[in-house]
Amino acid sequence: GKNPTEEKNSCMVLRFNFSKISTGKTVEIIEQSFNNICHGELSGLISRYKNYFHDFEPQGDKIADVVENILIEIKKQNLPPLYIIVDEYDNFTNQLIQSHNDGLYNSITNPDGDSFLKSFFKVIKAGLESNAVRRCYITGVLPITIDDLTSGFNVAEIITLEERFTSMLGFTQSEMETYLDAVFEAYEFDRTHFEVIKTILKKYYNGYKFSPTAETLYNSTILTFFLKQFVMDGGTISEDFIDHNIRTDINWVKRLAGSSENARKMIDTLIYDREIRYDSVMVKSKFNMKQFFEPSSFPVSLFYLGMLTFHDERTMTFPNQTLETIFASYYNEINNIDMIADKYADAFAGFRQTPNLKKIFANYWKEYVGQIPAQAFDKANENFFRTTFYELCIRYLSLYFVLNIESNYPSGRSDLEFLGKYHTQYKNLKWVVEFKHFSKENAKKEGIYDLKKAREEEIAQVSAYGNDILKDFPDYDMSLFVIYTISHETFKVFKV
Repeated sequence: GKNPTEEKNSCMVLRFNFSKISTGKTVEIIEQSFNNICHGELSGLISRYKNYFHDFEPQGDKIADVVENILIEIKKQNLPPLYIIVDEYDNFTNQLIQSHNDGLYNSITNPDGDSFLKSFFKVIKAGLESNAVRRCYITGVLPITIDDLTSGFNVAEIITLEERFTSMLGFTQSEMETYLDAVFEAYEFDRTHFEVIKTILKKYYNGYKFSPTAETLYNSTILTFFLKQFVMDGGTISEDFIDHNIRTDINWVKRLAGSSENARKMIDTLIYDREIRYDSVMVKSKFNMKQFFEPSSFPVSLFYLGMLTFHDERTMTFPNQTLETIFASYYNEINNIDMIADKYADAFAGFRQTPNLKKIFANYWKEYVGQIPAQAFDKANENFFRTTFYELCIRYLSLYFVLNIESNYPSGRSDLEFLGKYHTQYKNLKWVVEFKHFSKENAKKEGIYDLKKAREEEIAQVSAYGNDILKDFPDYDMSLFVIYTISHETFKVFKV
């Protein structure tokens, strides 16, 4: 708006939102919903621009015919061209894919057929060629529907992966800080809490990248979700600042992987290693449904769904703690791990009375780790114990504590941190926890079974993190811990 182009106010705007289209058991039912939604928007267009269309009433039984009728009138009367916006263009087709309605999906997108959706985009394509349509801007989640339509709309140029647009859809670090500063100023919140909130936002909402070399971005939707709650709660941190609307159903993940077993292997890799390899050749603008479900496409598919992001040119990882928490819950769900509250409630209730890390970790070890098959511990590592313990703590302590994993400091990256929320009785309580995992053989070799206190190397490591933190937050009541895990056999917790 501040820098208008010469095309300002030169187009009539026609907007569709395909998320309103409901799926049914037949193509006819879906088409009827499509017709109802589109008829409403087309009627609105004629009414809105009555000074151009006058008494014109478009004719046609099918939506494609009606749109074509309008485009002919635009050319005939030399009217301003259309700017067509299609929001969530693939919402209903994605529902068909997720629910395994491949037959219906293929009927709608079949390049050899003449479905209502293909006819619709075919008419828009013709309108672009005749200049009755100036632009058509389409948003969606996946590029597969537009690719499967092929000749119906082969003029589409997908810009998601283009370097010049990689910072377009999201907030950069500086933009987030400007946003947060405006919130603090507008509502006169205590500025001493600014850095704490900034750290939370970075850990939970930053990290999305549209290319391996792009700047990381904040998801604007979930960032605003947090800030809305922050304002409504009077400048306090809400209990649950993970917007669960972004949690993709586990069935989507199973569908992507082709089977529950494949999904389990993929989720295991991410929980154990925090990254997964991808084929850079598969990161391209267009691919069809068949390619989308090939094993080599799994990480790329999750990237398009916003669940993974680029780590480097070979691997993908979680963009932030929000997604890491969601994948930990997937791990529990797909491995049938019982998370019933009765197993954990008493231990965490006792923690809220008297914070004791060893007691809640012992509860986690007995009730959670006790459910993990012994063979799974062939690949268990620090990531596994830290991430699953973190996810459990989120469930029971998020009302009082902010939990962070892998925070960066000049001396390195901490494993797990607890911070008491500044509006609770745990204000300024700060715990830093270092994890070390050993197989039985290595534990015997290094004398871990006989330890009576943490080893000097771990003490130095966790102490360095603590010193880095206290430079920025000298008022914190700091406690440092080291947790040693030995296969699935035993553990040791030491306060430094």
